[in-house]
Amino acid sequence: MITLKKGDLLIILLLLVAGIVWFIQDSLRSDTEGSLAVIEVEGKRVQTLSMDENGRYKINLPNDKSMEVMVENNEIWVLEETVDCPQKICVRTGKISKPGETIVCLPNKTVIYIEGFANTNVDDISF
Repeated sequence: MITLKKGDLLIILLLLVAGIVWFIQDSLRSDTEGSLAVIEVEGKRVQTLSMDENGRYKINLPNDKSMEVMVENNEIWVLEETVDCPQKICVRTGKISKPGETIVCLPNKTVIYIEGFANTNVDDISF
């Protein structure tokens, strides 16, 4: 039979409290808080959008073309009806919201990515 001493109980209690505090602060912190959507055309930054502000935005492309993106609820995506490319991979990418995620449209030489403070599970596990 295992008997626990006061010191053992204190260590177990401290570990439980530390785990609960870590879980609570990690779940309350938003992954997208303060994030920006950066839009680059032909390798040049043409627009920066706050992920906190909902709206529909027009991106001017080379050869008098344009495309539109939608920002809503800290997510950004390309609107299908505004894209003039054969495969529409940028539309099929869907909504992105986390720092590091990317939407690419090769025919229009456009890249949209999220810039911000990443809060990933990998960092939590490896830390």
